[in-house]
Amino acid sequence: MVDEYQDTNETQYRAVMKLASGSGNICVVGDDDQSIYSFRGADVRLILKFEKDFPGARVIKLEENYRSTKTILDAANCVISNNTKRKSKRLRTEGQQGEKIIVMNADTSAGEADFVGRTIKMMVDKGKFKFSDCAVLYRMNALSRNIETTLHNLGIPFRVYGGMRFYDRKEIKDVLAYLRLINDPRDNIAFERIINVPKRGIGDATIEKIRQYALADNISMFEVAEHSVDYPELVRSANRICAFTDLINEMKGKLREDEMDFAHFVDYVENESGIIEEITEQREKKGEIIDRVENLKELLSEAAEYDKAHRAEPVDMDTLEIDDGDGLPVEVDEDFFFDTATADTTEGILGLYLENASLFTEGDEFNDTDDFVKLMSIHSAKGLEFGAVFIIGLEEGVFPSYRSIQSMEDTEEERRLMYVAITRAKKNLFIVLARQRMLFGQTNCNQPSRFIKEINPELLYLMGSKRETPKDVPQGETQREKSKKSIASAIKSQFTADKKKQSQQREGQLGPNDLFEGMKVVHPRFGEGVILKVEPVGGDALVTVDFDGMRKNMLANAAGLSKA
Repeated sequence: MVDEYQDTNETQYRAVMKLASGSGNICVVGDDDQSIYSFRGADVRLILKFEKDFPGARVIKLEENYRSTKTILDAANCVISNNTKRKSKRLRTEGQQGEKIIVMNADTSAGEADFVGRTIKMMVDKGKFKFSDCAVLYRMNALSRNIETTLHNLGIPFRVYGGMRFYDRKEIKDVLAYLRLINDPRDNIAFERIINVPKRGIGDATIEKIRQYALADNISMFEVAEHSVDYPELVRSANRICAFTDLINEMKGKLREDEMDFAHFVDYVENESGIIEEITEQREKKGEIIDRVENLKELLSEAAEYDKAHRAEPVDMDTLEIDDGDGLPVEVDEDFFFDTATADTTEGILGLYLENASLFTEGDEFNDTDDFVKLMSIHSAKGLEFGAVFIIGLEEGVFPSYRSIQSMEDTEEERRLMYVAITRAKKNLFIVLARQRMLFGQTNCNQPSRFIKEINPELLYLMGSKRETPKDVPQGETQREKSKKSIASAIKSQFTADKKKQSQQREGQLGPNDLFEGMKVVHPRFGEGVILKVEPVGGDALVTVDFDGMRKNMLANAAGLSKA
């Protein structure tokens, strides 16, 4: 007996065939429409050919649903019927028709988050649902950032399931620690977190010695590290320690030059620190690498948004005139004036940003009995149910994801994901999209998701800005390639460390769209190599290159690859 048979991989399949080969007594339960784990090795074809493997098997279709309203099930049926590789079935219920599905077309991703937060608050205030009855689902974890910020600001308790809150993710905490240390070298907590991130061969014993010297001399750990050659127990590690302090000082110098906006500076720190390189070089699952890189790229979105909201034009205090309403001049307190959440330099923006980020990194403490909204990826939501579900980011290139549009098989799995997301809702379903979204540091205007078009319009209640849904789903090699190129172009990262690097890339370095499998390239450190794989990620591309038997993963925009 096998449950969740649609998630079987090749090895498990062989084991099942061995066990059942003698008696032929086998019972499996599964739903091919919920096969969403190909990245773990699951192969939907194995359940689709079950009757071929076991001729004469009896198939029992369990089509009655006891969870969702008829409207929600009809929408799920509409979407999944567009898949070609599936067994024929149709969900039905003896329950109520239910309310129409609300499709909210917000102007921006911030508007999307605001709609979700205020709608949840309204439903709870009216007694229709508790917070714990509501869930926000998304295709990529990076999309949780705006929702988390909005719920926090509205005082709505929430928890991220199947993952961490945006600010709790290791790569985000590491970058924030770099920014905190650049902003204030006396920040010992930040120093301890990142002195060996990425690994520099500086062990815990060395860090403890630095801490003891700092306490004894009543100075910061960074100051001790800068003068490590003067401390007997640190001399052996002095070169490695000073390489770190030199890097921080170099970054601080770049910040004070004020030639980069805040988003460019954060991108510079992510790359020059070595954090991104360390992630791509780790031998963890490809999906985890992509997820972590996307989170770092999404931090650029927040940096760009924060800069735009808090950047002030320089103010000449000598010519500034303020009156009290009666035409009488008022004495200006310069310190108060510049504390009003604006700054005219990137260094000033960084200081304000870190103050704001601390509100979220401290976190909200909720115990298991508390009433809170659930935030989770659609993969994490499988098997769960909620009174009200918000599916956000319903745009081409977001859901379905920009990676899936490259193949029909991947697009069909995305459609199964949408089917799973829809059927998590019991009473109310909200589909939310944005006309304009800042994603991975760049503002894009993507088309509405094809999945919205696939739902019978009679089941939908449209809200927000009017906009045409795509009339044609790309089909065939030419259309698919055209779609792939347009999306890749739309989300291509605009961030480089400085103008010099940008001009270098224009003069010879290859970008994400220039690379393809089998291409011969040259890397400034590893020499000649052959590209084995190119996978889009966060407005960039994760590239696997074979350098004479040595395989390396790297991000295209930072790799500095050129044609061989």
